[in-house]
Amino acid sequence: MMGLAAAACGGGTAGAPAGGGGTAGGTVSGGGTASGGGTASGAGAGASGAGANGGGAASDDDTRRREIERRARERWFGFELADVEARHGGDWAAFVAAKEAREAELDAAWEEEAKQHSRHLRLDSAERVRGVRVLREEWETVAMADRDAVIAEAQRVLRLVQAGKLDELAADCVHYGGPDRVALCRKMLEDRRAELTAAVRGIDPASLSARQLRFSAPEPEAGMTGQVVIPFGAPAPAPRDARRYPPTWQLELWWSGQVMPEANGPVHARPQAPDAPPGRWRFFDVIAPYSRTPTYRI
Repeated sequence: MMGLAAAACGGGTAGAPAGGGGTAGGTVSGGGTASGGGTASGAGAGASGAGANGGGAASDDDTRRREIERRARERWFGFELADVEARHGGDWAAFVAAKEAREAELDAAWEEEAKQHSRHLRLDSAERVRGVRVLREEWETVAMADRDAVIAEAQRVLRLVQAGKLDELAADCVHYGGPDRVALCRKMLEDRRAELTAAVRGIDPASLSARQLRFSAPEPEAGMTGQVVIPFGAPAPAPRDARRYPPTWQLELWWSGQVMPEANGPVHARPQAPDAPPGRWRFFDVIAPYSRTPTYRI
């Protein structure tokens, strides 16, 4: 690929003497000699040759950089590519060299990493270990980093419930999985329509606060993606059982990312497509006050 632009440049140097009758000795892109005009023809050939050669070198560098960038995007997730600017000043070649060196270390250390995780993850290769590590990185640098995105999705959910648009809410709900996901989620929401309508009555979606978010990290060994709960409404009267929680209504959202898009699904070590959409928060449930106990996740 490096040779393509250079070959197209042509090699001419213009060597015409200052007098009138000389010949311009350089060839331009392999063409013939320019004679008779001497100075003018020679100068033009020289300018043309220099410009073509200079442009060829720049074009060759751009082509090489674009090829490195293309391969990197196929190999690493979008949030990992942030290191190109953050740590390498936009130098794709330096980024790739550093990334490959880091992954060579990972290949050598995966057995030790596997010992530190549950055997249920079946970390039997460096790629599986990498999947768990990159899932952790996505959670910390993408999911939890953008709290505004959490609030925006929570506000959308509240408005849909207030408008009675439960079909639209069920379309992207992840309370259930599998091929019947939407139908099952729609039935769950319809069965709770009266309860949910009462819960959101009088609630201003703009009142949701990013300061009250509570995140739970992904647990791939249990088939769970990352979650966040957003409290809303006034506290309810406390029950006799002091172990029960939460004191207010809560929205629960689950993270659907590039590494682990679905609960109980695979943890990908590499992008499934170079242009895969970024992760997003998805509606999971509306939690009633004091409806859960500490054994909920066991």
